[in-house]
Amino acid sequence: MQKRKFRFSRRQFLKASATAGAFLGTTGTVKFFRQAMAEDTPSKALQYVRTTCSPNCTGACGLVAGVEDGQIKTIIQAADYPEPEYNPRGCLKGLSNMNLIYGPDRLKKPLIRTGERGKGEFKEVPWEEALDYTAGRLKEIAGKYGPESVGVIFQVGGTGHVHKGAVIALSALAGWNLHHPYDQNGDLPMFWPMTFGVQTEELEPLEWHNSRYVAVFGSNILATRLPDAHFLVEARNRGAKLVVFDPNYSPTAAKADDWIQLNSSSDAALALGLARVIVEEKLYDEEFIKTFTDMPLLVRLDSGKRLKAEEVKGLAKPAEVPPYREAFVAFNGQFIAVHPEKLELPLDVIIEGEIEVELTGGQRIKAKPVFQLLKERLSTYTPEYVEQVTGVKRERVARLAREMATAKPLHVVYGASNYQWYHGDLKGRALALLPVLTGNIGKPGAGISTYAGQYRIRLKVGKWWIPEGTKLNWYPFLYMLHGPTERMKARAPKNGIKALITGWGNPFDQHNMANRLRRMAEKGDLEFIVTMDFQMTTSGRYSDVVLPAVTWFEKTELVTTPVHPCSCSSRPSSPCMKESRSSGLPGNWPKG
Repeated sequence: MQKRKFRFSRRQFLKASATAGAFLGTTGTVKFFRQAMAEDTPSKALQYVRTTCSPNCTGACGLVAGVEDGQIKTIIQAADYPEPEYNPRGCLKGLSNMNLIYGPDRLKKPLIRTGERGKGEFKEVPWEEALDYTAGRLKEIAGKYGPESVGVIFQVGGTGHVHKGAVIALSALAGWNLHHPYDQNGDLPMFWPMTFGVQTEELEPLEWHNSRYVAVFGSNILATRLPDAHFLVEARNRGAKLVVFDPNYSPTAAKADDWIQLNSSSDAALALGLARVIVEEKLYDEEFIKTFTDMPLLVRLDSGKRLKAEEVKGLAKPAEVPPYREAFVAFNGQFIAVHPEKLELPLDVIIEGEIEVELTGGQRIKAKPVFQLLKERLSTYTPEYVEQVTGVKRERVARLAREMATAKPLHVVYGASNYQWYHGDLKGRALALLPVLTGNIGKPGAGISTYAGQYRIRLKVGKWWIPEGTKLNWYPFLYMLHGPTERMKARAPKNGIKALITGWGNPFDQHNMANRLRRMAEKGDLEFIVTMDFQMTTSGRYSDVVLPAVTWFEKTELVTTPVHPCSCSSRPSSPCMKESRSSGLPGNWPKG
């Protein structure tokens, strides 16, 4: 191939330089550089193909691959999102993905293990041999132990609706067990469903512009959320106060108006100390907590459970309440049966004090509103105690609490360095009190956000992913590792998991119990292991068969994310490497 000379005229250089000066750090950079360099380009051989970076980092960034002679030569940001504020998106990891596509660990042909598991000793075989061998072993194991003894680990659907849907549909047809990606990843914060009844509803980063106070706990946005970090800086430049709570002086802390160097893992104590000040100084939004929270509901002091309407003499569960829901009780001088889906409490409802309740059987008990019990619980988080535990001076704690209660909208960012560690659920529930008490939920620029991967599908995929007449069998990943328990609700396979199919991840290395998985492979508890990936990993080395998959630059795919509103497509920008296949399991998978 003739080496192409790169000519750059003085006029192009000046035009590009002027564009860079005017648009550096804004959404127009990539677009204007392209326009500046488009004129008089000496070669038309370079073709551009738009795809989407989708490694479950949440970004889902549009990328453009420059392709020459079937090989990617350059990767740049697409900068074509309808909302100009989201342009451009991308980070150096995505822009340097060529190092993986054409790197030494790239899988090019199917492999069958020849040596001990974990030693990385394989032979290259044709696809037909790899598929026949794999299908035969899976059929053998299903016949011996039952089809539910085959387990499938896949990654989150938002990173690829097509190939994740394909392996889910195959598992449904074959009767295999699915191990949900979040059972494996463990990165959806548990406090969300505990506190709000839904699994994670964070703000899109564009909403950060509407915040007036951003409190960041254990999240290093400027280092780990590169495509969206500018929104945080812009929010501060627009007048929002940025406060970073972190033991380390991180890049995000360096941009903060106030860096709070608290002791490691003391976030919950600090949050409860802040909540104590808000409650004691009556800085809470009383109308909000009476209207949208369970704080007016009565709790029985004899059992610690919420008082049900049918337990109170003269009160009954409203007829329109669904049978699967409970109606609880509030008090405003008389007892009120609270509809769980409508609320509609009067603003004179009582949230403090102690009430005597006569039950239907004539027994009298004491009850208190949730808010009263919270107030009593917070009383133990005295300024002295909070300072001792967190290392943050009491005067500073009081000042921060007053600021958060008054500088609305308040946005709390709760990072994975917290919620993926010990007692992450309790820390999250404590931090959630701050926006809840101050009425900063459900409003522009307000709330609590965690940003845990591309969990949001945005589409109804049931008919697409689940063939008619089939059902999905789910078996939690930890039960697969440790076996069933007496009180588990999941249906355990009679003979355990004997074969494992995995892909688009590296559970034999990156899971916090990867050592357990490796022992199961070494001891033969897992009789057969298949990995689908585009490069050799630890999981591949422990597998019996390794099937070479493709990257997001080599397939047609659909990607979604919770951090921007667009569904993005991936399109092949270069031919599949050697014999890599573009679907989870190839279309010529043998019947039977």
